[in-house]
This record gives sequence, C-alpha cells and structure tokens, in this order.
Amino acid sequence: MKKDHLSIEQSIRLERIHTLYKDSYIVSFSALVVAFITGAMLWSSQEHLTIALWLLGHTVIALLRGPLLRTLFKQRIHKLDQAISWSHLYAGVAFLSGSLWGSLPWLADDFSSAYNMSAIIIILFGMVAASNVSLSVVPLAFFSFALPTLTLLFLRLTIEGENFTYVAILLLWFLAFNIGHSIRTVRLISNAIKQRYENDDLMRNLEIKKAEADKANRDKSRFLAATSHDLRQPLHALDLYLGALEVELSEESHLQILNKTKKSSQAVGELLNALLDVSRLDAGEVVINMQEVFLPDLFADLASEWEPQLEEE
Repeated sequence: MKKDHLSIEQSIRLERIHTLYKDSYIVSFSALVVAFITGAMLWSSQEHLTIALWLLGHTVIALLRGPLLRTLFKQRIHKLDQAISWSHLYAGVAFLSGSLWGSLPWLADDFSSAYNMSAIIIILFGMVAASNVSLSVVPLAFFSFALPTLTLLFLRLTIEGENFTYVAILLLWFLAFNIGHSIRTVRLISNAIKQRYENDDLMRNLEIKKAEADKANRDKSRFLAATSHDLRQPLHALDLYLGALEVELSEESHLQILNKTKKSSQAVGELLNALLDVSRLDAGEVVINMQEVFLPDLFADLASEWEPQLEEE
C-alpha cells in the first residue's frame, strides 16, 4: 500500500513489512506442525516433560506471531516508523523461535547417534531454508531466526568433537548460502514492488494526459460551435456585396473576375462548413449524405482556383 507522502523506497519498505505480517498465519502454523512432528519423533527417546515444554514454547510463539501480533499490527500501523518498530518486534519473536529450534540438539540425550543427529540436522536445515523463503522479505527477521538456530547447532557439533567437523563446515557454508540468497530475494522483491509502483505512476500519468486531451478536444468543439455564427456572418455579407457589385458591372472582363471571386467565396464557405463538421464528428452527429458528383463541375472549380497560380508560373 503506497502512501502519497512517502518516497518509493519508503513505500517499498512499508509494503515488505506488511507482507511479512500478512504471511504470519501460514508461517506460524507450518512451524507449529513441524514442531509437533519433531516432538512425536523424539517422544520415545527423550524426557517427556522436556519435549512437552519445548512444544509449549512453540505453541506460545505461534500464537504470538500469528493471531496476536498480526491483529495488533493491522490496528495500529499507520506510519512507516511504526511499521519499522513492529518489524523489530517480529524479528524479536523470530529470534525466540530460532533459539527454541536451536536448543533441539541440546535437548537430545544421545545427539551423537546417527539417527538423532541426522534427523535434527535435517529438521534444522529445513527450517532455516523454509524461513529463507517466508522471512527474507524483511532480512532482519530471517537473520534473527537463522543465526540462533544454526549457531546453537554449530556449538553442539563443535562440542561433539572431530567426527562432526565436516558437518560443522557444511553448516557454515549453508548459513552463508542462505544469507546471500536472502539478500538476493529481498532485492528481487523490492524491484518487483518498485516496478509495480512505476507502472501505477505511468497509468496515472496516462489517465491525466488522456483527460487533458479529452478536455482540449471538448474545448475545441465548443469553440467551433460558439464561433460558427460569427464566422458565417462575414461570408454572408461578402456574398451580398458581390451580388450588389454584379449589378453595377457591365464589362465582360470585370464580370469574369467577379465570378471567380464569388467561387472563391463559395469555396471558403465550404471549407468553413467542413471545419465546423469536425465538432459534429466529435459529437457523433454527422449524418452521411451519399450523392453523385458531376466531375466536369468539380474540375472546373479546381481549374478556376489554381489557374491564377499556373499563369504566374
């Protein structure tokens, strides 16, 4: 949602924060489902109370990040600085979630077993990869989740000894890859939002220009309609004067000049009528009148109009 008083960069940041909260329901629900599946997998081999408390923590975080924070966010966010503060709050909740997931290797009684180690590493890597998709719209939220998750796993692997050295190296590479992917993702999202805003601006400018062109066209039509009477009056007067002059002239040469003048006046009148028909065309009021044209008369009019110029050349 772009605000007119914000720059494009500020609007992009505001929309990314809104997108983060808009996806909070699915993120919270998905994380909770994975948490309960993980708890069920470890239930038989771990302390039940420990797993129950771990699942309770995930449930509280899911409720906090989902319905509670999203509802309060929608009710209270009106400015960019408020949205930024709420993105920091969301990142804080993501940090708690990441810390809770990162504690999983420390809760395992026998983490060195191939089954427990493989299952936990796969789960944590999968959670970080999934959060890269859902949280990268605001990188702070992703880093707040991924760093405690993988840092606690890295420490647990380091404590276990040399057998896990390569896994720890793989973890560092995985973290670096996800950080780079998160940065590229937020750039792509920002560019997509920016492109949409620019398209919206182009459409608004196009609508404004179209409205201006329509107004100019209407003004032109009104001008032609308003001046048609004033323009016709001098031509009518000219025709009257030419008719009066025809009575006074007797020499054939003078009458020929007078006839050419009358035809020129008639041609001006026809051009004016054609010009005034433009306004009727715009209004859709022109009725097509099909009629035959006598070509000799048409060519005679053309000859009388252009003959003086041909004689001069």
